[in-house]
Amino acid sequence: MSEYDKLLPQGSDIAALLHLPADSNLQKQIEQTLLQPIGQFLTRSGKRFRTQILEFGFDIANDGRIPETASRELCAKGAFVMESIHAASMVVDDIEDESMERRGQPTLHRQVGIPVALNAGNWLYFWPLERLKHWGLPPAQELKVYRLCMDAIVRAHLGQAIDVGVPIDSLPQERVYETCLASMELKTGALMGLAASLGGALADADEPTLKLLQEFGSAFGVALQMFDDIGNLSGHNGDAPDLKQYEDLKLRRPSWVWAVAAQTSNAKEYDRLREAVKHLPDTSWVESWLNHQALPMRAKAMAVENLDAAFGPLEDRLGGAERLHWVREIGDRLRRAYD
Repeated sequence: MSEYDKLLPQGSDIAALLHLPADSNLQKQIEQTLLQPIGQFLTRSGKRFRTQILEFGFDIANDGRIPETASRELCAKGAFVMESIHAASMVVDDIEDESMERRGQPTLHRQVGIPVALNAGNWLYFWPLERLKHWGLPPAQELKVYRLCMDAIVRAHLGQAIDVGVPIDSLPQERVYETCLASMELKTGALMGLAASLGGALADADEPTLKLLQEFGSAFGVALQMFDDIGNLSGHNGDAPDLKQYEDLKLRRPSWVWAVAAQTSNAKEYDRLREAVKHLPDTSWVESWLNHQALPMRAKAMAVENLDAAFGPLEDRLGGAERLHWVREIGDRLRRAYD
């Protein structure tokens, strides 16, 4: 069990929140229909990139001022905020995408039904914000953390509005790239920007440092999404068939694959992709187009450029600091995860 797992909601938390007697029937009902599905979903394994970026942001801002034990406790609380908000977005995304699988298991709504899963996903956005008042932060610092979280959640929902409301192949080719980038910046960029800046805020960073961390996290998050979208082409699920493969193409959702295809293909080639996608789930048309255009290779090369560019402002600020080497290693692991 990781440190943030200790912060998962418990029945006693609900009893205290609702002023219920311990082990009441109402508490048990909420445990069954809310806490158990949430606990099952949150304990699924993931890459935890956001937690690592949060710890990096904390380390940059802290610079040894806060003792180690207190630092670990603050980072664990911040990690739970990030993992909870990210899990909320995944649960809701899977419902909207009608996805079958998440992290090697059936999606939550396939296990417990859409009403229970949707309520659990929405609740996960708000539960960590409710817990902030119990952390004992100074009021100004608590307000800063709260505002960072709310800003990221609002921006992520704006990105999701683009994601689910714009069939990307219906747009003129010249508008596709900017639309896809906006979706990535508002969704994954916002959440990773929150991870870095939240770590800084928990270490009581000044505003210039918070801005630097937020901009780095956002750029890193966009690169993360680029690699994830590339992974959707080949499927990354060991020897088992990946049920999410080609999902971004099939659903016509803004993604890095559509962005690169629109930017690097002529009009005739791009129209051929649009036509190939219509044949899914028959993958032969899409695979023929991808191989002929060598799109996965081009998309990854452009993603690597974006990842490298994300480190530029940090290098200007930190030089050759050991902390920068550590976060670059996170970037290297990101690349290798999608090789």
